[in-house]
Amino acid sequence: MRIPDYHIHPDFSFDARGTVLNYAQFAEEKGMEEICFTTHLDLDPVRAPREGWVRVNGSRVPNYNPSWIFKYIEAIEEAQALFPDLKLKRGLEVDYFPEVESLLEPFLHFSWDFLLVSVHCIQHLAVANEKEGAQLLSLMTPEKIASEFAKQVKKAILSGIFHGLAHLDYFKRQNHPGFKERFLSALEPCLPEILTLLKKQGMALEVNARAIFRYNLKEPFPGSHILSLASSLGLETITFGSDSHNPLELGLKFDTLLSLAMKSGFKAVTTFKGGKIENIIPFSQIVPLLPSYPA
Repeated sequence: MRIPDYHIHPDFSFDARGTVLNYAQFAEEKGMEEICFTTHLDLDPVRAPREGWVRVNGSRVPNYNPSWIFKYIEAIEEAQALFPDLKLKRGLEVDYFPEVESLLEPFLHFSWDFLLVSVHCIQHLAVANEKEGAQLLSLMTPEKIASEFAKQVKKAILSGIFHGLAHLDYFKRQNHPGFKERFLSALEPCLPEILTLLKKQGMALEVNARAIFRYNLKEPFPGSHILSLASSLGLETITFGSDSHNPLELGLKFDTLLSLAMKSGFKAVTTFKGGKIENIIPFSQIVPLLPSYPA
């Protein structure tokens, strides 16, 4: 069994390229048995001019009207018919902010295998973005940002809507001098509660490779410290995600993720179907991806 990739952005996502079919073709070439598509769903009306849209058949479509979901599901079903031996799972990556739950309700009528939640913004500003991060830091300290981030993450977990938490320490990629150290230090006391809530809710903690291959960080999101803490607290459910925005990134650096997860005390990776755990794959059963492109 090869590690399933549970964080994939096909070209429905505003910042991605590569169709659902392209991804299925690459997954087959890599020898993968399962992948999960997680198109961006950013419903913050303040950010709508920049991020409030999806791409459907090459055209820009507002994302707040869920009618585009039919096309998204149709694309996955068509690819599934062409690749019957490859499991193609339906998912979304939902950007969480305090008012999102009411806006999200119409999208929950669809059948989803895996809803991944992430927190990219505080006060409608993308913290990891250089310009927006600097703007936010003119308004509050890294410690306050960590506090607000932790509050949003806990609300997202307790909502009962989501099945996995994406890139927990994502803000560490913000390069503002001193931010990373101060943010992570302030977040530290909040981590046991966050990780315990994840466990109680039966949610997965994502191990995200994009930190390594895209942002040139030494460790994934989250890093070894958080992964070891999660394992020590009894959290066992994890998924691996490339956070790929083009098919060439599919499964990239999964060998590194596997090694780190094992060193941190984890023993298996989890898959989902219909929002429930479908399979727990022991690391002892994992074999390397086929080298169809440079790792």
